[in-house]
Amino acid sequence: MVRAHLCQLLLLLLAHNALTLPLAPSTFGRGVPNFPVTSSEEREMFSHLISPGATRAAITHFWSTACGGNTPPWAGANSGSTIYRFYIDNETVPSVELQPRMATGFGFFGDMSVAGETEDDPWAGPWGTEWIGKTSDMDGFYLNIRIPFYRSIRVTAILPPGVPDFEVYSIFRGAENIPVLVGGVELPLNATLILQKRTRIQYNSLDLITIA
Repeated sequence: MVRAHLCQLLLLLLAHNALTLPLAPSTFGRGVPNFPVTSSEEREMFSHLISPGATRAAITHFWSTACGGNTPPWAGANSGSTIYRFYIDNETVPSVELQPRMATGFGFFGDMSVAGETEDDPWAGPWGTEWIGKTSDMDGFYLNIRIPFYRSIRVTAILPPGVPDFEVYSIFRGAENIPVLVGGVELPLNATLILQKRTRIQYNSLDLITIA
């Protein structure tokens, strides 16, 4: 009788542990080559619906190249100007809307030249950190800041008004059942990322700005 009770207790403990163990992470992703973008139509280029049983997911890596027009290649004020919109969990207004050059800290300026023409050209070589940067002396902007979601994510692309149509190359990578940490602190479930931005505004040194 004692042995039978011990067996039942062991089975109950195993069942409890099976229910409470965290789900193993699983990855997803897609490379999107030669995707035609235009200023007249917002077009969906990537989407992901989380798997049954998964509780959370996040985009972990985004990369974009050939994203500023192809004549001349990767040069001029339109380079990196493609507008990417990340719609989280069926939202109608995207929580994250970015242009690769702005999101990775390169910005725009009026006298951009073909990369590498002069020694002081700020785009003459690749630059980056573990979070943001670009991967070549021409283009290839990347973003490794996690974008969490809990049901689905949808990404679209559109060009700013007046930018000629061209094709864009993008990579989206992510994982399900992984935490999102900020400063070593794990964010709770249902935490979201909202991109706050101020574009094409000039500030002086030590100016204070409202971001939220």
